[in-house]
Amino acid sequence: MIRRSLRAILAVGVAAALLAACGGGTAQTAITSSGHTPPPASPQPTGGAPGPGWTLQTSSSAGVSIYIPPQWRSITPTNPDIAIQAVDGVSSEAGLSVNVISKSVPGTTLALFAQVNVAQLKASGHVVGAISQSNVTLPAGPAVRIQYTDNLTQGSFDLIQYLLVHGGRGIVMTFGGPTSLSGVGGTVFQQMAESLRFL
Repeated sequence: MIRRSLRAILAVGVAAALLAACGGGTAQTAITSSGHTPPPASPQPTGGAPGPGWTLQTSSSAGVSIYIPPQWRSITPTNPDIAIQAVDGVSSEAGLSVNVISKSVPGTTLALFAQVNVAQLKASGHVVGAISQSNVTLPAGPAVRIQYTDNLTQGSFDLIQYLLVHGGRGIVMTFGGPTSLSGVGGTVFQQMAESLRFL
């Protein structure tokens, strides 16, 4: 029963990974007339911003927050399962993006969550080559880092996912960009992943 519901949840995660590669949302403008992004209205997570000008993105319903870099902008997801989504300011198919999904997965371990996620990725038919998987520790807690290449109609995209389980919720944080930009977002992706906090 749990495996079946996890597969349904993670199918959403695979769809979100595809959306990360494709953009999928509408831009939100949060810039004042002076050209600066106003400070976030939501509480700051412990740890603070990775650097000057980073903006806190919070989803109370998902129970998570992350910081995005100054040149990035938040977009309104078109998929209701995506809690937070942002792009680097370039058209979404040509640039870098992040999205965060949070789903109820009561009684599920991180290992099972990761296992089902990888199985869903393999079953998607879009993954090119091997799927790299490793256990990591983020400030928010233990996570599984998954890296792979997806071949979509818009082109080939390199994707990195961090999976976490906290308080009965499964978190899938997906970073992506065209394969032509391979390695470009590595440091920024890592900084955003390390800024994830549970509310």
